[in-house]
Amino acid sequence: NPELTSPAFKINENGFRNNESFTRKKPENTLRVIIMGGSVMYSGLGGWFPDDTVRVNSDETITQYLEQKLRDDPELAGLEIEILNAAVNFNRINEVCSAYVNEYVFWEPDFVIAGGSVNNFVIEPPAKGAIDENKYNIQHEHPWRAEFERQANDMRFVPLAERTVLTFENYFALAALSRKLSTRFNDKLTSLSSTLGHRLRSKFIFPQPNDSKANTDRFANSEEYDTYINNYLGFVNAMEAVSALNDQKIALYWEYYLVQLKDIKPLSEDEQILYQGNLNVRPLVADSHYNFRARDRIAEFSRKNDITFVDPINELKTFEDSVYIDYVHYTSTGNKFVADVMYDRLKNQFHQRAREIKANSK
Repeated sequence: NPELTSPAFKINENGFRNNESFTRKKPENTLRVIIMGGSVMYSGLGGWFPDDTVRVNSDETITQYLEQKLRDDPELAGLEIEILNAAVNFNRINEVCSAYVNEYVFWEPDFVIAGGSVNNFVIEPPAKGAIDENKYNIQHEHPWRAEFERQANDMRFVPLAERTVLTFENYFALAALSRKLSTRFNDKLTSLSSTLGHRLRSKFIFPQPNDSKANTDRFANSEEYDTYINNYLGFVNAMEAVSALNDQKIALYWEYYLVQLKDIKPLSEDEQILYQGNLNVRPLVADSHYNFRARDRIAEFSRKNDITFVDPINELKTFEDSVYIDYVHYTSTGNKFVADVMYDRLKNQFHQRAREIKANSK
């Protein structure tokens, strides 16, 4: 909802984080890509970051950079290019899948690039028994659902008053300024409380990282974790089936946490500060083998099911500039880097689809 989002972001009338608007029916002679997922694809900001950090605006998301790459490709000359950013903060594969099969498949995309892996396979692995009890990630409701329903659909006095303030912001600069100041204050308060909460949590609940036996006893074993991965792959399988029936292509993009890349990516000076700051706020409670196990199984599934799996790990090994703006989201430079990786992996498929579109338009 473009009326209920951060004033720092440009949201079009479709509700996408795009500067231009689109029609549901794809125009003729057009190559259309829809990017779905969570806040990494949306280009959000969270976790720990320095106070002077500036949010990435809507001109500098993965979507915009990928669109420019396609426009500059001579093989796509003569085609209109549309890249829709339909990502939603904290979306997981269940929200992505349901949104695609219920809505975005009818927008006639040629390609759907789905991210959000960090929301499905979070840095803290599942506790033993949590998967069987349906208490891990995609097994329960979206954590923001209740708040969305309150702000968007609740007709009681307080939610109505909030919407009234938002309406005033569209017409009066003072109201908008007051809300921005209030938002800044709330962001700072939330950051401080989050920092304190994670420190207490890591101290009193989680075992320390070097306590391998405690970790083994606390976390789900491989068999339990594979059950969860299978649930994830069920949603991917549904998306692939629907896309095949509609002559659309699915690609999956794998997202890494900054703390997973210390000995893999050459961290920039800013990333070294981010690494230590986030580690202080949210200590690692287990190594990355849970995430990497999920990544490898999903990559193998993708190879067997005509799905492009976009893993930026090789490019990250040699990229020295700052990709990360916080613990997982990207800087403007990072968004361009990711767009370049996506383009490289999908380039041949983009070219093939362009030839088909041009042939059908004759």
